[in-house]
Amino acid sequence: MQAIAILTVLCLIAGLPAAGLALTHEQWREDVDFACREMPKRHANLFHTLSPQEYQTACDRLRAEPAGTAEHRRVLALAALVARVGDGHTRLTLPMDPSAGLFLSHTATVQPEVAHFGHLPVRFEVLADGWLVVRATGEHRALLGSSVERIGGRPIEEVARALEPIVQRDNAAQVTNLLPMFAVVPEVLEARGVFATTQAAVLTVRHADGRTQDVEVRPVPPHTDPEWVDLVPDHGLPLHRGHPERNYWFTSLPGSRTMYFRFAEVIEQPHETIADFSRRLFQEIEDQGSERLVIDLRGNPGGNNDFNTPIVLGVIRAVRLWRPGGLFVITDHGTFSAAMNLANDLERWTPAVFAGSATGARPNSYGDARKLELPNSHLTVRLSSLYWQDSSPLDERDAITPILPVVATMADRRAGRDPVIEAILAFDAPAGAVHGAWRGELAAGYLRTPLAMRIAASERDLSASVDMPVLGVNAAPLSALEQRGVDLSGLLMIGKRRVPFAARVAGTQMAGWFEYIGERYPFVARRVE
Repeated sequence: MQAIAILTVLCLIAGLPAAGLALTHEQWREDVDFACREMPKRHANLFHTLSPQEYQTACDRLRAEPAGTAEHRRVLALAALVARVGDGHTRLTLPMDPSAGLFLSHTATVQPEVAHFGHLPVRFEVLADGWLVVRATGEHRALLGSSVERIGGRPIEEVARALEPIVQRDNAAQVTNLLPMFAVVPEVLEARGVFATTQAAVLTVRHADGRTQDVEVRPVPPHTDPEWVDLVPDHGLPLHRGHPERNYWFTSLPGSRTMYFRFAEVIEQPHETIADFSRRLFQEIEDQGSERLVIDLRGNPGGNNDFNTPIVLGVIRAVRLWRPGGLFVITDHGTFSAAMNLANDLERWTPAVFAGSATGARPNSYGDARKLELPNSHLTVRLSSLYWQDSSPLDERDAITPILPVVATMADRRAGRDPVIEAILAFDAPAGAVHGAWRGELAAGYLRTPLAMRIAASERDLSASVDMPVLGVNAAPLSALEQRGVDLSGLLMIGKRRVPFAARVAGTQMAGWFEYIGERYPFVARRVE
């Protein structure tokens, strides 16, 4: 005991975590046995993706780890097993240096009795055309805005494949969201074969002017808070990156009768409940005569889904927004957990047009993770305790995929542009000619179908036919077609049922819906000829 106490004091003097005392091989075996025994008991359905036989084989492989296996490799081997469960809430909480700011959770995790993992002095973001350096410590500020071509001499796509097995996920979009955090942890990079050491990393970057550069970066010293510098364009950040101190806020967009509602986290703020905020938001929409509401859920990791109800009810009651192009919901690979519950409700109960990119969670998914603390290492495994079936029992999608798909590029990020907001505001363009061929996509609840429409114009009237193959609609006539300014309306005949059609025409695009048995199913289409 005296030797342990002396070692602890030496660790503190050196600035190293006293919790870095290595566990014995037998203690690790006990933790693996405990995890493998308890995980099936604690999870709502541990074997929804992974078979019991595969699970047992993976547990046996962990137990067979040689006595000399490095501690961080043991931790990450366990993380890989937990990730194989196949839901985004079930994960091993990595023993990160608390100052790293990575893998943050709504609830605290006990500090483990293993050495903390470090972090590199850079942060990445995955965009449509690659990985971008969006944050760096002061000494590496020259890297901001450069694209990451290689890590450790390996192409970034190869690095992503190497790291992917330890990333918890509902779907591929969530992996995309989390990979940049795993990619700045030296212990992860070494254990997955990207580097030979945890003490340094070589990044190959391409600057905006086309120059390539190899840069060696070393981990940030433990328990330090370096000067971080963010990539901020000269004219400022895009709207959704503003007010990082707030979980929710709204503003009216100049030059457009559009109310923008940023929902960054489903956690109440001390100064205003979400219910009070919702009342204020929808009263402001009425007072200003707003014709459109944009709900931005990008990067929202969730929180408490009980807080979603005032928002959903507010949208349902806001009759003035129930017009073609009147309601948009923006999602991306960071839309998860309680934010996903909100997206599900808005998809199910409103004619919202979803824009952006696929959500980081499944519509029907496991959640409400409970903690399982391992007895010796005190590592925490979080295990989903409930299955949320927000959508149809037939809904096997792994994400909500927007019918107005827009993904930012590196050029957008460098310039501070938000192409999703630009695409939404493009529906304010003057009405264009409606005759010709239109192509797009329609959301019928959890179903998605390609939509094709051909409109013919004569001197006296308009006529059209519609194809929606997934719904069995082929060359169905669109009758009583009428255009008044930007508004287009008509009736689609499906058998003997009259299905009202309405759309807003803006230049060479339109947003609208078909109303079937009292529900309005939104679509977005573009004129192709």
